[in-house]
Amino acid sequence: MSVRKNLVYYIINNISAVIFPFITVPYVSRVLGIENIGIVSFATTYAQYFALVATLGIPLYGIKEIAKLKDKQQERNKLFSELFSLNLISGAICSLLYTTSIYLIPELYKEKEFLLVAGTMVYLSAFSFDWFFNGRENFKMITIRSVIIKALSILLLFLVVKKEQDAIYYCAISALAIVLNNLWNFFYIIRNEVHISFYGLSYRPHIRPLFLLLATNVAVSIYTILDTIMLGFMSDYTEVGYYNSAIKITRLLLPFAIATTYVLIPKISYAYSRNDKLSCLHYLQRSFNLITLFATPISIGLIIIAPSFVPLFFGPEFGGTILPMQLLSTIILLVGLSNFFGLQILVSFGHEKKQFLCIISGTIVNVVINLIMIPRFGANGASIASVVAELLIVLASITTVYRYLHLKIKFTPLLQAAISCLPMILLSLLLPEMNNLRTIMILISFGSISYFLIQLILFKNEDTNEIFNKIRNLLKYNTKWI
Repeated sequence: MSVRKNLVYYIINNISAVIFPFITVPYVSRVLGIENIGIVSFATTYAQYFALVATLGIPLYGIKEIAKLKDKQQERNKLFSELFSLNLISGAICSLLYTTSIYLIPELYKEKEFLLVAGTMVYLSAFSFDWFFNGRENFKMITIRSVIIKALSILLLFLVVKKEQDAIYYCAISALAIVLNNLWNFFYIIRNEVHISFYGLSYRPHIRPLFLLLATNVAVSIYTILDTIMLGFMSDYTEVGYYNSAIKITRLLLPFAIATTYVLIPKISYAYSRNDKLSCLHYLQRSFNLITLFATPISIGLIIIAPSFVPLFFGPEFGGTILPMQLLSTIILLVGLSNFFGLQILVSFGHEKKQFLCIISGTIVNVVINLIMIPRFGANGASIASVVAELLIVLASITTVYRYLHLKIKFTPLLQAAISCLPMILLSLLLPEMNNLRTIMILISFGSISYFLIQLILFKNEDTNEIFNKIRNLLKYNTKWI
């Protein structure tokens, strides 16, 4: 399937991932309250940490290796069986450790019902096969499955969650979605994609790269997941609620910044395996241009509207979410850049160890800042730690790429994107206080139109021009039938 079609499916999937929470989060926040949101967020995040370890780095490693076996069915069957069986073993071990920790640690035992339900993602971690579909570039299946299950989850949410005491049901609906996703994955794969066999398998070639990626993922998780856990232990569930509400919006919008990352990794890995350096550089520059084109205005726009958006979206009880959201908004661009230089370049080119060292530097800084800032500033301190860590990783990754790979990536699109945001910034200073949805929508509409017009007319951005032409052709096609 072409990059364009894959990108369309990826974007559709992520638009649904944004739209559905925008429907549910305001309802859930008002029904359950800040403390219950904090408890559910803490339980989910704690489970995510064990689920991350259980995957052993397979999600990224699997994409690369499956992509290399594009037309080799037998070898693909063997590779899938090896990675799946490894994941089954690690999943069983992590599930045991997870449940044991709940019963041994008093702070966790108090919320054992939430933690045991949230643990579904650990128990079924081996059946999360999106890495396989990404490697096969089957984004269509991922999108269809995801949209259907999200829609069912929303319906169930509005039918079941009615009062504060229903927080456990909210947690259970998320667990049910994981069960349905993984069942769908498993039956689709065994019917349409691979034949699983546990005989004649060889694990040794996978151990070193998997554990290197696992170490990298664990290091990343320290400043993306451990923040919430540290808040839960060092502060209170209200601060956890503030922080997770802020980061939830950031993560909803983040896929638009990194849309090309997972779509292009199979293409880059395949081109690199064939020593096609020209194609690699073409895909990389295209990816950088798209990341900066979308991530820059999203980051700046979210900073501007946060003071008005938070009370309208979450409710007046969530005022403590405003500053964390403004701080974490910068992560949308920073993560886009770190994914580009880290995953798309260093990992795709076989420099996982160098990427790991970049991440370790940010991880150490993150933990130190968290230990200092969380006791005094709660959610604000955790947000500052995350931003500083991500910035350090971006700088380290850029330095590593230029030092060892000598790739010539043009940074001009990043500067052009920043300049194109100026009208939106100026309008936000001139407008009265944005205390209603209409004012926010005016700013977003004006900012979006002015941004893309500047990109199109002043900078003659090729990607913007292509988007504009697609929309124009679509409108012409539709008017024929009116």
